[in-house]
Amino acid sequence: MNHAIFSARGAAEVLVACWLASVPLLLLVPVVMRRGIDARAAVAYSLPSIAFFVAFWPVQGLAVEADLVFAAFPAVYALAWTIAQAGRAAWVSLALAASGHVVFWRVMLGTAFVNSRVY
Repeated sequence: MNHAIFSARGAAEVLVACWLASVPLLLLVPVVMRRGIDARAAVAYSLPSIAFFVAFWPVQGLAVEADLVFAAFPAVYALAWTIAQAGRAAWVSLALAASGHVVFWRVMLGTAFVNSRVY
């Protein structure tokens, strides 16, 4: 019923869902680790959530079921807490989270992420 997850549309939905939930904070983990801050627990906590994004995809579309995406990625709190200890990386994480907020409103106010073929 939903777009194939391995199609261009499916890949776009996965990437946007990850962006909305602040998964790009994982990109800051190497910076944090170089400063001597142990982020392994936060990364380990993130992996099941990312697998959940793909395994239990919102059939009605991301714009309709965004709450599922946010509920599925509680690791954002652990990542944000860990990154907050790293000074400059904390500002970068703020910019990433703010950009996710902008993308959130683009998804919610547009029709590109609504699966209208579900009856």
